[in-house]
Amino acid sequence: MKISVIKPDQIIYIDGLSAEGSNVDSIKDFHAFHYDTETGGEIELSDRNEILNSDGDINTYTGISLTKFITRYNTRRAEIEAERTALG
Repeated sequence: MKISVIKPDQIIYIDGLSAEGSNVDSIKDFHAFHYDTETGGEIELSDRNEILNSDGDINTYTGISLTKFITRYNTRRAEIEAERTALG
């Protein structure tokens, strides 16, 4: 799975699908991170970039786990789909 989080834009991407308006405001200060569960990734902090090798690294730098990011993504995707359905 590939996940990207762009905090200023409040977007979480999983495998190329976005969930705009995701709840990422209360998370520690970082600009973005890109992570592949098979190969790792990188996080952009305000003053440097760091390598991400595991869910534990994501938790260390952001304050929440990869699982919570996925949950927030799924919650927002469900809201987006409900909004589309309501609009017809």
